[in-house]
Amino acid sequence: MKTRIFNTLFILFATLVTLSGCTTNYKYKIGVSQCVGGRWREKANVEMLSAQHLYDNDVKVIIKNADNNNERQCLQIDSLVDEGVDLLVVSPNDYHALNGSLQRAREKNIPIVFFDRTTALKDYTAYIGGDNVEAGRKMAEYAVLLCRDSVKTDGRRPIVLEMTGPLAISSAAQRHAGFSEVISNNPSIDYRHLPSQWSYDDCKRIMREWLENGKAVDVVFCHSDLAAVGAYEAAKELHKEREIRFLGIDGLPGEGLDAVQNGQLAASYIYPTHGEEVIALALRILEGKPFERTNNLKSIVVTPQNVADIALSSSSLMKQNRYLATIQSKLETYLGFYHLQRTLLAVAFLVILLLAVAVFTTWRAVKATRRANRRMRELNDEQTRFFTNASHQLRTPLTLVAGPVNQLAEGKGDRQQLVGIVQRNVEQLQRLVGDVLLFRRENSATVDDTTVTTDEQLLASRKAVQESRHDTLINDNAEELATVLIVDDNVDMRAYLRTLLLDRYYVIEAADGQSGLKLAVESVPDIVVSDVMMPVMDGLAFCTRLKQHEATSHIPVLLLTARSSEQQHIEGLQTGADIYIPLFGIK
Repeated sequence: MKTRIFNTLFILFATLVTLSGCTTNYKYKIGVSQCVGGRWREKANVEMLSAQHLYDNDVKVIIKNADNNNERQCLQIDSLVDEGVDLLVVSPNDYHALNGSLQRAREKNIPIVFFDRTTALKDYTAYIGGDNVEAGRKMAEYAVLLCRDSVKTDGRRPIVLEMTGPLAISSAAQRHAGFSEVISNNPSIDYRHLPSQWSYDDCKRIMREWLENGKAVDVVFCHSDLAAVGAYEAAKELHKEREIRFLGIDGLPGEGLDAVQNGQLAASYIYPTHGEEVIALALRILEGKPFERTNNLKSIVVTPQNVADIALSSSSLMKQNRYLATIQSKLETYLGFYHLQRTLLAVAFLVILLLAVAVFTTWRAVKATRRANRRMRELNDEQTRFFTNASHQLRTPLTLVAGPVNQLAEGKGDRQQLVGIVQRNVEQLQRLVGDVLLFRRENSATVDDTTVTTDEQLLASRKAVQESRHDTLINDNAEELATVLIVDDNVDMRAYLRTLLLDRYYVIEAADGQSGLKLAVESVPDIVVSDVMMPVMDGLAFCTRLKQHEATSHIPVLLLTARSSEQQHIEGLQTGADIYIPLFGIK
């Protein structure tokens, strides 16, 4: 019952969340597939996300990052198409690898806008991004300017080294084309170029190997600021950074702009992101408005002379974009909460009712469980007491049957007295067996019908003391015998033990531990034989008190009991008993 209720609650809440998440219906969904991450693309992503609510349209931008993996980018494009995007913005990782996925998107009439890079696919809708050829040209022109005004070569031609990105990528090929076109038109410059993986580590490795091989270089151009900084760090480790000018592309705050400001780079080129213009172009396409197929974003070269102003404005613009993205995210969150609350109000009564039923059911279950556990503990305690007492009551009459039978077989003892003991204990065994078979719970322990009441036992103990004193007076002139105190609540057990010991010991008796302790202090016997399970004071307490009393602490104590487990044996010896003998050990 409880499980069904909680399952119902879970399904209800899941439905509510689903309904609240589906209440925002967007007019257009634009899927963005970025080839890789990095600060430049993170900036573009923030700009696109901040722009999606700047227009009078409900636009949802979904961005995925392929992390330089062609197969992953293909799968991501397929998933965006399956999600039902209205337009794809793709920055391809490879010139050829995406054509299959892109063609499937075109077959579903999904417009494709290439951002920053292109592929071999000719059936695309538009391109938007920086002019990579122009970027290469501008950096080549600045390199020529440096060779003319800043580089000292001692008569040799200035050496310009270009570390290209992978030329299978359109932006790298275009930057190389623009740079090599300008540099090659200047015969006074010794122009070299090497391919790289367009990364900090790879350009640092190439620069280190170049310099360690003793090759000279005056200007190094890398296709990104991060790669150019890697080349700079390699030169710095070899103490040659002051002799070389390093150029890069991107011009990002916290990266390229900072590198120009602190002198790591001689110049950078702001490769524009303009994510907001990407979304604007996408909306013009989706709404059927006029648009240009090729949209090259212009930019400028960042030099030590203009970097301070550019860094300030770029930093401010990025903060504004982040604020817009944050505001948009919070607005979506608040709208989601609003729709969820509205839905919750419609079913509040049902939820409260189900919760009340669940609480009531849980309370009843807990109460029933506690009651069952309590009853189980009571039953366990009853069973333990029953079987402990039954064990004791069975072992005692069995001993009082076996012992006298052995004596009768050997022809010892008073025959009539021994037969009476056997007869009484056989009858007691029959009653005990019947009780065990019936196992009446109301009788937690079997009553020993042969056991006299406490008052009767006390009278018997006093009578035994008087008889003992009388015997002492009669036998005053006889040979003095060692005194044995028998403490047992079972009359037959005392009688049987007396028959065993009377020939060699002077025997006195007590029916419980309290009487036995008093008799022991008065008589100071030579040895004590005591049962463990007795009324008033049991044998363990009796032994402890006996050993603590100054007058009786020296007396050896022999515990005679039906309790035969190892733990019970140890428990008996810990009270100070000298010997612990289970029943059936008596002959």
